[in-house]
Amino acid sequence: NLPASGINIVSALPHTHLQGISVWTKLIRNNTAVQYLFNAEAFDFNHQFANRLPTPIKIYPGDAFATRCIYSTKNKNDITLVE
Repeated sequence: NLPASGINIVSALPHTHLQGISVWTKLIRNNTAVQYLFNAEAFDFNHQFANRLPTPIKIYPGDAFATRCIYSTKNKNDITLVE
């Protein structure tokens, strides 16, 4: 549970697995996108990074996050199984 006064986020780390090519996360408040935590439109698994935010983002009880990931398997010939 978050305190009513909220907490600060100072960094965000986008992560996908090898087929991930794009990923972003937005803060949602009152059903409205407030701001991006990160926006890695050209994500590269081999060059992952922690996105230190220029100013902390305050999150409050009731806030949510929306994350979009895009994957490409155009260079794969076999199926990846996850157990």
